[in-house]
Amino acid sequence: MSFPGAEYLYHILDETKYILTQTKRLEKEFFLENETLQRAFVRSMEIIGEATKNTSNSLK
Repeated sequence: MSFPGAEYLYHILDETKYILTQTKRLEKEFFLENETLQRAFVRSMEIIGEATKNTSNSLK
């Protein structure tokens, strides 16, 4: 992609792929006991939120 805001879409896509890949076989109990993994997921959600916030209204 070479249009304005494309880099933000790549950030959203990368983080979404990460979350989906990491949760494919993840058990809820393991996730709830693993603070490091929880923090990684929260960080991914922050990145998605920031990327979304920075995209133009026309792109949204």
